[in-house]
Amino acid sequence: MVKEARMIVASFGFLAASGADLFADTFHPIQSIDSMTGLSDFYPASNLIAGPGNGFEATPPHQSINPAAAAAIWVTDACGFPCDYYLTLPAPILTIDLGTNLPLHEISVWGYDSSNSNGAKKASLRFATSADGLGGFGNTVTFNPSFSILNDDTNRQSFAFGQTVTARYVEVTLTDNHFLPPGDGSAGELPGGDRVGLGEIAFAVPEADPEELLVTSPNDFTLKSGQSTDLLLGTLLNGENFWGVERSKSTGLIYISLPTVGQIWEVDPNVDPVGVALFVASPGAVFHGIALDEENELLLVADSATDTVRRFEMGSKQETQPIGSDFIRPNDVLFDPKTGRTIVSDSGNDAIFIYNESANLESVISNGSTEGAWGLAIDPVNGDLLYSSHDLGQIFRHQIGSNTSSIVYQNLNGPRGLEFDRKGRLYCVESTFNRVVRFTPTPVIFGGPLGARDVSVVGKCDLDGDFLPDEWENTSGGLSLTFGGDHDLDGIPNAIEAATGTSGIEPNGSPLSVSKSEQGDFIISHDLLLKSSLNVTLWLSDDLDQWRVAQNLPTRLDMGTGHERRTFQFRPEDEGFPVDSPELFFRLSATEAP
Repeated sequence: MVKEARMIVASFGFLAASGADLFADTFHPIQSIDSMTGLSDFYPASNLIAGPGNGFEATPPHQSINPAAAAAIWVTDACGFPCDYYLTLPAPILTIDLGTNLPLHEISVWGYDSSNSNGAKKASLRFATSADGLGGFGNTVTFNPSFSILNDDTNRQSFAFGQTVTARYVEVTLTDNHFLPPGDGSAGELPGGDRVGLGEIAFAVPEADPEELLVTSPNDFTLKSGQSTDLLLGTLLNGENFWGVERSKSTGLIYISLPTVGQIWEVDPNVDPVGVALFVASPGAVFHGIALDEENELLLVADSATDTVRRFEMGSKQETQPIGSDFIRPNDVLFDPKTGRTIVSDSGNDAIFIYNESANLESVISNGSTEGAWGLAIDPVNGDLLYSSHDLGQIFRHQIGSNTSSIVYQNLNGPRGLEFDRKGRLYCVESTFNRVVRFTPTPVIFGGPLGARDVSVVGKCDLDGDFLPDEWENTSGGLSLTFGGDHDLDGIPNAIEAATGTSGIEPNGSPLSVSKSEQGDFIISHDLLLKSSLNVTLWLSDDLDQWRVAQNLPTRLDMGTGHERRTFQFRPEDEGFPVDSPELFFRLSATEAP
């Protein structure tokens, strides 16, 4: 008999995977690479495109497999040791052919050899399409980014473009190395710099649903994304002094503070043209960081004029009881929906204040690590508090309730706003360098506006971060649906309905049914939205350990109104199982056809 029915959906990207799977990158294949200095190179440029599994690890954090090994690096000939290569020879140029036009949103490099200073330090890029050819760099694609490379031969260094460009050819001009005079080590410097080298080059494939970064700075508020249609809102708000930014997971509305005029604005990016409306006007207020308590429909904002965290009802916009009274220039405020805590960073007190769900002071973090306290974020994995010290250039981790804080990132320049995205990756505004850094699993750099302050991260197709596509949720019961819930009570979890395209509110009969015919055949049927490119496969097992694919293909019946039914009919003995099997389990997988 069929004792248990299990349905598993694969290859849609909506179901949660292991941490390694979530963070893994895939990389475009590279057809060839040429070096301007190829005839005299000490190690050939072909070593730079060994690719994942050969030149660098195929799994995160994608470290170099053979750092500094002769067969795995490229380097020019020397100018005559000791010497500075760039004082006597032109900047070397590498030309990469990807074989066809491909979407590019970043470049990843690995350094040459950290035991000397020959590794490339600065690079600039130009692009050309297949139609442009090798003589057309900069013609169709005028984008010309540049970046700096650390003297690190092990770790992947990824540099995000801030947009996606489509190109076949990439020209990499290496404009400097790590030379320090005199170059022979006699002054205590790392010797070398008489050559220019690299360890590997790769281009990650853009994510299907890139995260969208919301970044504030004085006179500029920009939605940065991997798409070419970045949306500038600064002109809509007349170039004000933007500070805090937060977005609602339930509505998608964005809230930003303008401290010098005591205002909070509400932005609706989901309409065309973008909607902009005044949410709160409080003359004399100095509004900094913003947080949302969506369960209680409250907006919280740090006000340096009253040295409190003021709270406003989302619907009526009326003010309710504030939190705190002992702040001196509060910078940021965070609301943790899991614990109900409100957390405030205060650079005047060089402290962080933690309030419980009743708005009573629970604890204060005040030690050397909180000097210039600024950004706040809650680790979604373990609930730890992370905070940035703008003055120390460090990010700290603190387990709430403990007495200690530990450094997790350092050597930063003016770290301000912090936030985790839905995949558990930490972002930080590095204000001195006018950029945003994503730390995990490997550092990725995003360009940012001048004097950037705060950052918020949005999964464009999954605003509330529950791994259910927003489009499906909006037609199946709203953004309040949960990943493991069953909104229409048909026995199929929301996650599976979303992945297979079935409706979450219209069962259309039973999306999944199991029966047995008079002739002893098992009949398994599943209803789903019409999608000709979807392959549905039946898997069978009698021990839940070893699974085999059923040999028969499903029949398909158009049910009308955009739905179809796929039915498997089989006998256990025809699929290699004993006719009297005491237990037989099945599962279905749905994948996109190639």
